Amino acid sequence: EKTRDLTEDGFVEETPSTSTENAMKVLVPIINKLRDAFVMMKDSPIDLPRIAVVGSQSAGKSSVLENIVGRSFLPRGSGIVTRCPCEIRMHALPEGQPPYALVASAQDSTTRYDDFEAVRVKIEQETHRVCGPRGLSTAPILLDIYSPDVVDLTLVDLPGAVRIAAEGQDPRIVAQIRDMILDYIKRENVIILAVNAANTDLANSDAIAFSRLVDPRGERTLAVLTKLDLMDEGTDARGILTMEDPNAPKLKLGYVGVVNRSQKDISDCRSLVEARAKEASYFANHAAYRTLDHTGTHHLVQRCSQLLVQAIQRELPSIDAKVKELIARKEEELLALPETTPETMRIHYQEIVRQFESNFSGMLEGSIRLDDTQLHGGARIANLFEYNFQNSIMSLQVQGLESMDDSTTNRIRTMIKNRQGLSGGLYVPNDAFHTLVKEQVGLTEGPCLECARDVLSEMQKVQRNATEKVALLQSFPRARAALIKQCNEILQLQHTECVKYLKTHVRMNQLRISYEHPDFHKERILFEVEQKRYGNEDSEADQECLAKARSGQDLTKDERIRVRAITERRQRAQLEEQRSEADLAQRPSNGQTRALQPSAASAAAASSPSLSVGLSSPPLVGSGGGGGAQSPAHKIRMTDRVSPKEELEIEKLLALTRAYFFLVQKQVVDLVPKYIQLLLVEEPKELITKAIGAMTDGQVSNLMAPSPEVKQKRMATMAALTKLREAEQMLFEVAQMDSQVSGPGLPMQPF
Repeated sequence: EKTRDLTEDGFVEETPSTSTENAMKVLVPIINKLRDAFVMMKDSPIDLPRIAVVGSQSAGKSSVLENIVGRSFLPRGSGIVTRCPCEIRMHALPEGQPPYALVASAQDSTTRYDDFEAVRVKIEQETHRVCGPRGLSTAPILLDIYSPDVVDLTLVDLPGAVRIAAEGQDPRIVAQIRDMILDYIKRENVIILAVNAANTDLANSDAIAFSRLVDPRGERTLAVLTKLDLMDEGTDARGILTMEDPNAPKLKLGYVGVVNRSQKDISDCRSLVEARAKEASYFANHAAYRTLDHTGTHHLVQRCSQLLVQAIQRELPSIDAKVKELIARKEEELLALPETTPETMRIHYQEIVRQFESNFSGMLEGSIRLDDTQLHGGARIANLFEYNFQNSIMSLQVQGLESMDDSTTNRIRTMIKNRQGLSGGLYVPNDAFHTLVKEQVGLTEGPCLECARDVLSEMQKVQRNATEKVALLQSFPRARAALIKQCNEILQLQHTECVKYLKTHVRMNQLRISYEHPDFHKERILFEVEQKRYGNEDSEADQECLAKARSGQDLTKDERIRVRAITERRQRAQLEEQRSEADLAQRPSNGQTRALQPSAASAAAASSPSLSVGLSSPPLVGSGGGGGAQSPAHKIRMTDRVSPKEELEIEKLLALTRAYFFLVQKQVVDLVPKYIQLLLVEEPKELITKAIGAMTDGQVSNLMAPSPEVKQKRMATMAALTKLREAEQMLFEVAQMDSQVSGPGLPMQPF
């Protein structure tokens, strides 16, 4: 229930219901407490209900706000004056107390301003600090106004909408202002106070256009019509205010008409008290408006208060839950920002060491629960060993010997002959086998060292993650830096030692070949090569016959026939090989004249004295004789054609090399991960624990000295926690209230 009377000063006095007034005194301060906490936290984790004032530059938005506050305090001028949101928080004081203001977002937030002209200057300074000389910012200026002439109410003044950038301004500023306004009013718990000039067509209103974009049904938009006194003679806005005009946008919260100070009133320094009296007189005496009960600044204030109170009441359950969650989070942060004394430094350091050791070991052993969408810690290292490293080693081939092109074949032929020397040989020389094996073993060094580097990288990641999980280290940056440095130094030293061991392991395998290794079946390998070349006795019956024949057992007639056939087949193969070698010796090589047979050479010598002399006494190298003839050594070279005997030797050498290298591969896959785990995982854990636990009291005092930034963060966290606890207590008190507020014509339901 409300009363409406004309006071002696000409004011229209509207008295809200007691329940609304009580709710305003309780709920609005809760929101203000939370906003203070968010400023200290430099975060806005809860979207709090608010009233956002939207309008174009010429709609009279600033005048409406100053009329509501009852003081002239907003900057004025040409162009874009409001360049960031300004949150105006009004606090009612008892009668007789002087009004004053605080700029809560400023660095000197406790400075009290009794002169509101100084408030105007301060807002201009803060705008320049936040936005720069001509820019925009979404960071709000928080202005607290304490006065006996206001009610507990919070309004957000947004930059005025513009359609064309002024000269010298960034052309993007039009879109930037649009985006800022929409970002503020798009939230469902924001009441839109759309300020429009009554002497312009509402169809062209920027404020209504913005509200339509985010509130198409008009459920949370309250329109304000200004400049009613400037409308053309004979016209009025009654139809719009009563929502009887069919052309007016339909808004469920309706319209409120106000009359602000004119530019002449501002130039003549007419006070807001006089302006309010003039407004009250205008509505009381105007034929179109005097019977309406929703005109004037006083009604606008009460309407905004009711809407804000109801919006807060709707959000109270979620606000209460989020405040409790924020308090728990801030209490946890405060535990990580302890107040350190000389007596507690060692205690805090020991707790850091304990947490780090637990995290470090837990990540390697899998006892700490982490995100299961990917591998972590020890699981990543195990995967490196079991898949990456094993595949890289086992995929190694006998390098350069698989394709067996002409150059590779000639290299191996030359190697075999060089190792056999002058005497030649019947078997594959050991030195040739040793040379090839040494080359192949050298291939394992690269993957081994790469695996060690990868494990080092993973251990450094484990160390970083373990460090980040120690909350106390946030307060002690020196201790954190020292811990990271100590861990990295130990890991690097262990990596150097590990590389040394791995290279030694490769060198050992190159140095000595285990010819008698139980898994190196050289006789069987050579037999299989010959078997593949001279005959195929892979069937079980053939193998049994040959075994019985070699052991001297009695054979049946069929078995004797089978053994004879195998023997004849081998003999034929050997004869064919001998013929091939003889034929090869008779063929010319690379277009050279075929070597003369001894009989032919003798005949040629007998028929030609000069030739006979040449054959009997060939010129020696370096003798200077022969008119520059080349030395016979120049013509000594291998033929391009590979003989069957050489082919067999090469096949045997490659088969032995492949078989032995496979043994080396299996050994490397088994032993190298053990080396790396010992030297890069287990020993670093022990060394790090020993190093960080052996700090002296002097070292601990130096490491545990909190920085000024940490001290400031602790103070800000404590201040924010205080505000949150105050808000929590106020919410608890509100929960005990059973009264509900419902203004005239405003249903108690969400927007």
